[in-house]
Amino acid sequence: VADLLATGLMMSGLVFTTASVYQMMRGAQVVFCCILSVASGKARLDQFQKMGIVITVLGISIVGAASCLADTSTEEVPLPLITQLFGIFLILLAQLVQAVQMITEQWLLQDIRMDALEVAGYEGLWGSILCFTVFLPLAYLLPGGDQGRLEDSYDSMLMLYHSGRIVLCEFLNCMSVLSYNWFGLVVTQDFTAMHRVIIEASRSLLVWVSDLVIFYVITNGDFGEAWNWSSWLQLLGFSVLVLGTVVYNYTTLYVEAHFEELQQQYPPDSQEVLGLTGSHRASHTSMHSGRSGASKSSRASNRSIGTDRVLQTRF
Repeated sequence: VADLLATGLMMSGLVFTTASVYQMMRGAQVVFCCILSVASGKARLDQFQKMGIVITVLGISIVGAASCLADTSTEEVPLPLITQLFGIFLILLAQLVQAVQMITEQWLLQDIRMDALEVAGYEGLWGSILCFTVFLPLAYLLPGGDQGRLEDSYDSMLMLYHSGRIVLCEFLNCMSVLSYNWFGLVVTQDFTAMHRVIIEASRSLLVWVSDLVIFYVITNGDFGEAWNWSSWLQLLGFSVLVLGTVVYNYTTLYVEAHFEELQQQYPPDSQEVLGLTGSHRASHTSMHSGRSGASKSSRASNRSIGTDRVLQTRF
């Protein structure tokens, strides 16, 4: 339900803004994820994580301002400011819904100890049931611009039947969504939902570059996104988002980079408390016996325990 609702909100918001702004605004997930993680007692933020969230919010604000101040003179029907703000609001609301989904997935993967493929399978099953029994019939009955309906499913099936190219595109789309969900769940299983959100923020640059290449190289200005003065502001916002990501991850990166050194620095009796011993790794691995990626999950859990505690002793 959360996935369907978030996708609907994001696609609706995408209508009122560009693909690159849409992708960068998804960086707001880390803020909502942190708030929900702290509220649920699954995380405790240190000073670097708090600073990273503030910087991320600043970067999101800059990107949103770039979208609203963008030059729309090349568009046939320029969108009014209130419409662009509404699109940004829909995208941000979708990030809140997806943050709830990711926290729930983290609970299923790390507390209930379900396998990543199992969770992805259940999500796909319930999503298909809801689509075929609720959303598609509702879209067929509601009035709209698709032959008088909001979505004419019968006409869509006819297009699939008569066009092999559409079938191929839909197949590739399904495989990409499956891979995206599975890989994302594996990251959540081995690390946390917040790490998954931060990694996903790196997609923004790829989407933006692809949009520029499509505009200037592939379609010769017919499709994609042009570079204008507001793009510099958007680039600044993206740079601030990357900086926020690095600052937020500083504590984890520090422990990962100095893990062996910290083991030697702290006495054996304090290593158990700080989560720097191999006993946590062994016990956690035994609980994950029979699960794929169990050793990775145990190492991630062990080092995440030490991250917060070690940094408290140093900063």
